[in-house]
Amino acid sequence: MYKLVLLRHGQSTFNAKDIFTGWRDPSLSEKGKQESKKAGKLLKQANFSFDLVFTSKLKRAKQTLALTLKEMGLKIPLKENQALNERHYGALQGKHKNDILKEYGLKKFTQFRRSWAIKPPALKKPEKKGEPLTESLKDTWQRIRPYWQKEIIPQLKFGKNILISGHGSTIRAFIKYFDGLSKKEVEGLNVPCGFPLVYLLDNRLKPIKKYYLGNLKEIKKATRGVAEQGK
Repeated sequence: MYKLVLLRHGQSTFNAKDIFTGWRDPSLSEKGKQESKKAGKLLKQANFSFDLVFTSKLKRAKQTLALTLKEMGLKIPLKENQALNERHYGALQGKHKNDILKEYGLKKFTQFRRSWAIKPPALKKPEKKGEPLTESLKDTWQRIRPYWQKEIIPQLKFGKNILISGHGSTIRAFIKYFDGLSKKEVEGLNVPCGFPLVYLLDNRLKPIKKYYLGNLKEIKKATRGVAEQGK
């Protein structure tokens, strides 16, 4: 049996203002820092330890990881890679979600945020060299999957306990993969900030069990807050 923990970063300053973030690189808000520390406490209380941690290149994920591990009293190898970055939201990045809702209407707004294959409006040119112009959730998984197969799976099979500090879309993509969700099911999937999601996997890396660490009411409240962004 293999153990994998997925952790969505704590609230960023853009999250706090209801702004589409994507590959933009804000820091954690004060609330986000507290969420990250709380994640560390939850993991420590549940007697979790890790051999290796993975994260994206984005500041909010790396800050979350640093605060979580500090709370756990762990100093362990870290691997960061652009493949684990949040989904690129194209021309929506840096814009208030409520403004996008008003401009495009609820149906398109929801598709931009939640659908599997629909992409937000694209940028005319990359904001930085090597960045995409826009991505669907499907695109995001297609760039994550080779890294998962090449870098993470071998470490799991070597018996290492692994933590991935990720983003809302990247973790949704992992959940779709593990749980075999349909395109429709993934539209209704929301991931709360700062609550560790534990997967116990069999020898074929199929889920035996999954669960969040934390108070159920708090998890539901945080998940509902993600679903209601921009509304």
